[in-house]
Amino acid sequence: MHLDNYIKALESMSLHRQVIPRGPNGRLEGAGEESADPARSKNMKGVVDMATITRDITEQDLREYAEKQAETIVIRTYDEKGNSNDDRRASTEAEKRILSSIIYGGLLAIWSGADEKSVADACEYIGNILMRTDGIGEMNGYDSIYRPIRDFFDKSK
Repeated sequence: MHLDNYIKALESMSLHRQVIPRGPNGRLEGAGEESADPARSKNMKGVVDMATITRDITEQDLREYAEKQAETIVIRTYDEKGNSNDDRRASTEAEKRILSSIIYGGLLAIWSGADEKSVADACEYIGNILMRTDGIGEMNGYDSIYRPIRDFFDKSK
């Protein structure tokens, strides 16, 4: 199928003209747990009531936090028996740019109302793909990216 046919099919659906209803906290209606009302969302892991958090946090706060977290990286190495070992070290300038961009982007998405767990998961995968290295070890995406994103909003609650 040619690209023109895909575009015509999408235009015929008029998806770009539809108004999608949103819940009281700005989440899509019917989107599952993420659209839960704020009273319920406090008890649900991975769902943040952004109405209370965004009042007190600025984009500059997010950027500064991301830059601070990107100063170190956790590298996982394996011994000859296959056992893993994680070591935190100072990030290189190139690693800092990548890590701070991923963490900052994730924080912005959550700050704007996206689902915290899904964003953190996606950021971890993106980091693992971008930071693949040959040689001494690989980045531990959970400790270098996922936890800093999760911890920021856990501390903000």
